[in-house]
Amino acid sequence: MAMLPFILCCAVLEQFTASLPEPSFESFSVRLLSVVHTPQGELTALAQATFQAPDKYREEASMSFGNIVTVRNGDLSWGANPRGVLELNPDQHQRTVERTYRNYLGLLWAVRAGKVEAEEMEKATIRLRVEGLEMVAVFDEASGRLLEISMPGLSLAGVPVTEKRAFSKFDVETGLPMKVDVFHDDALSAEITIKDWKLGVSSPEGFFDRPENTGAEP
Repeated sequence: MAMLPFILCCAVLEQFTASLPEPSFESFSVRLLSVVHTPQGELTALAQATFQAPDKYREEASMSFGNIVTVRNGDLSWGANPRGVLELNPDQHQRTVERTYRNYLGLLWAVRAGKVEAEEMEKATIRLRVEGLEMVAVFDEASGRLLEISMPGLSLAGVPVTEKRAFSKFDVETGLPMKVDVFHDDALSAEITIKDWKLGVSSPEGFFDRPENTGAEP
């Protein structure tokens, strides 16, 4: 079956677009605490991701060894750490593009904006494609909430894996998840606790420009 604009495909995606009380948004930010499981032990990061439609994204993470900033501004993207700043190569840029759509609100925005093609696989399970990223999404049929997405990913060591993100602990008022568990090839890789979501955020001028060397906490 060919992939179609979601409105021609799947009723559950219409429920997904209506699951957020906010009628429309063109920007958002999320603050989170991530605990990553590595062979050497747990790695904790405080992070904030900010999106501005249609194609700007900035993620700042504070870790024990320093701060990391990743920025996308249209067709350009950069990575910054205490050692310096680099313009990302095409593969790295694509992975930065995909960060928006691995995010619950980022994917919801893309569906509402008509950027997503969809193919119904089975009840409440949809194959989605957006900006070169293909994923399988599972929804709660009654509420339209997104429960999990699976797609190609990379481990911390750069090894290709199947990444699954499971969303849970949905806030009663906003309908947004406050917990995300990340699995690599079915093994728990990271546990993410959402501190808060903000819609309609205003970012200062130059926020999505090439970042400077890191050092300050997000």
